Amino acid sequence: MLTVHWEMQRLAEEFYHGHRVLKLLRATIAAMRSSGHTGPIRIVDVGCGIGYTIRWLAARSMLHKEDVELTGVDLNSTLVNEANRLATQEALPCRFFHGNAFSADLRGHIYISTGVLHHFRGDSLIAFLRQHGNETTQAFVHYDFQPWALAPFGSWFFHVIRMRTALARHDGVLSTARAHNAHTLVSAARAAVPELTAGIYGAKIWNTPAPRVFHALVGFRPALVPQLKQSLGRMLGELP
Repeated sequence: MLTVHWEMQRLAEEFYHGHRVLKLLRATIAAMRSSGHTGPIRIVDVGCGIGYTIRWLAARSMLHKEDVELTGVDLNSTLVNEANRLATQEALPCRFFHGNAFSADLRGHIYISTGVLHHFRGDSLIAFLRQHGNETTQAFVHYDFQPWALAPFGSWFFHVIRMRTALARHDGVLSTARAHNAHTLVSAARAAVPELTAGIYGAKIWNTPAPRVFHALVGFRPALVPQLKQSLGRMLGELP
């Protein structure tokens, strides 16, 4: 599993995933501050694996100097131990925990994830999203593969070229095939957490109809939405 997650880290690097996450997090944090949130803001990466996204944010941004706590949580203790080892080795201001990201001692203000949603189907997807309904949650941003006709073929080609293990190649193609479309994700989110405004972020490449490899299911407290729309424009085109 460690080997597979090292492979997945290279995938995130090549798709500049950290830059994409940071842009949306900065806009969300700014909206929270403008809406009166003055205390610390905890970001929780759900199913963080070896912690690439949080470690990238810790290394490449100044969020930790803006009263923002960068954390990751995973149910796999081996992956969490590796994430903490790497963070310590790199002297990064972030922490990783083994447990339930939505528990009282680990919950945050902003939840993020990458490649997690497609593991949940039907009622399980709604149950997962319902856990965002606690009073501290201000936003969530869950990235996953965007399904379209050529996605499985493109995924297969990329993974054959770039991944060194058979398991990583298989998992990458299967993940693309299992990915949820925007309607399924948004419908589940609106049913699970109606108190948050849910939509899709970053589905298209610039102003073209071409789909991105990843899109994101997002949810925000309604008070944050006007400023986010102003900041992010058409990238939040499917947010009501």
